[in-house]
Amino acid sequence: MKRELLENVKVLPVTSGSTVIDRAGFLSAVLGVTATGATTVTVAHCDTEDGTFEPVKDTRLFGDGTKVADDGSVSAVIPTEADDLLNVGIDLVGCKQFIQFTAAGAFALALGDSIAQPV
Repeated sequence: MKRELLENVKVLPVTSGSTVIDRAGFLSAVLGVTATGATTVTVAHCDTEDGTFEPVKDTRLFGDGTKVADDGSVSAVIPTEADDLLNVGIDLVGCKQFIQFTAAGAFALALGDSIAQPV
């Protein structure tokens, strides 16, 4: 039996607003967040690792949980109880190669839907 999860997912710790993630080859992500109350998740993207990051304006980014601001940027607002563990599904198809996440609490990221599948 082939273990596809092991070769198709990249999991990494993320620091809110400062970790730059190269999403090349991945079409989606799951952000695991430990939150202590209502949490807002936003994503910024850029064509280069050291460029100027701008808010993502893809209304499909968080699926049905996407909130669109007046300037077109999107976020997910998630109501939670104290110390809830959340898994936020994110569609990265409309994002540039480099992304950054901003959210309150501690979180980790799993990139998935690898473009290159193992043989």
